[in-house]
Amino acid sequence: VSTQSTGIAIVVSFTMSRLELVLVAALILSVQSEFTDIPELKITKHPEGGSVPIGNRFDFTCKASTSSELKIKYSWRRIKNLDSLNPVFEQLPTDETGSEGVYVEYDAQESAFYFCTVTSGSFRTTSNGAYLTVAYLDEFAVDGGPADKVYDQAGLLSIELQCKVPDSFPYPTVQWFKYEKAYPTEEDKTAILKRNAAGEPSNLVIYDLTVEDSGKYHCEVSNAAVDTPRASNVANIEIKPAAETKGAYSPRDVVGNYKVQGHEGSAITLYAGVASKPQLITLGLSMASTSSIQTTKE
Repeated sequence: VSTQSTGIAIVVSFTMSRLELVLVAALILSVQSEFTDIPELKITKHPEGGSVPIGNRFDFTCKASTSSELKIKYSWRRIKNLDSLNPVFEQLPTDETGSEGVYVEYDAQESAFYFCTVTSGSFRTTSNGAYLTVAYLDEFAVDGGPADKVYDQAGLLSIELQCKVPDSFPYPTVQWFKYEKAYPTEEDKTAILKRNAAGEPSNLVIYDLTVEDSGKYHCEVSNAAVDTPRASNVANIEIKPAAETKGAYSPRDVVGNYKVQGHEGSAITLYAGVASKPQLITLGLSMASTSSIQTTKE
């Protein structure tokens, strides 16, 4: 005689009496009953993670059901330092709320995974892990934003404005502003946010400089730790036109004033540092006659 459902095989000799066969059958039925009456224990609500500012409260909830009359008990564990080679496993104290399937982190200080273990009699099961992100975002340093600077447009392919992102977790969203308006927009094709080795944006790079790139710039950062973004200092960026930045002299320095011989009241003023071709300015003269003009320095 054998039973496939229990995996137990009992060999009975054909020389046994009818009474002995009845006793063996009863034994088999009792073994089957012991295995089929196992109470079902399952988790009906797994804890869910979230994000809170450092020092705030967060509630985890875990629910389970069983087909037996045995009481269900809940216990909680936490795993910290997940980004290190030595994660820390902690058994959390279970108070009155924990015994009902709720664990309250009253003063969240560190991001971690949380698990709920459910027991009923000698049976046990464990929930899925729930990750709690504890967010923080420090203030900008005094020199955390861009610095006031005047740039010469001539010979420059690009400039880079710094945004030193404060200590934070998770890495915040970075947004630049020009004259208090979000920058760059979709229409601004010559400015991008530069990314570091980890792919995180910070500094602003502007290409193909023109005088229109002059302005007041600053950056702002935000994450779940703050309701209002943190703002850096505002910098005044000036882009000088190429026509004012070439030459051996300071831009717009006057080399000298010249009189035009034979034409009283006419004069030419020459400037150094002008990139474009100097123009001859005369009073009462046509440009056609300027090629033969004789001048003397005043």
